[in-house]
Amino acid sequence: MAELKDLVNELMSLNNENLSKRVINDNDVQWCLSELYDMLAIDVVEVVRCGECKFYSPVEGDIGDCEREDILYLNVNKSDFCSYGVRKKDKHV
Repeated sequence: MAELKDLVNELMSLNNENLSKRVINDNDVQWCLSELYDMLAIDVVEVVRCGECKFYSPVEGDIGDCEREDILYLNVNKSDFCSYGVRKKDKHV
């Protein structure tokens, strides 16, 4: 996220100094800044893949079972994810 903020600041500097006219059309810079500000405003949540989740129980290959208490039976792939994923505390578990 810090890199994105640095990019926004650099574009602001280019736009404010009107140096952008040498490189790209001023409207393009304004559009780009608008898009980047929207990206900065997004509340991003880290995804926990099933294979990294404490509820994942391997069965065969990349397939496993989700063992959450409120789920009767669910076959999942290691690369799947859901909004209930909880990362294993020890990656070797």
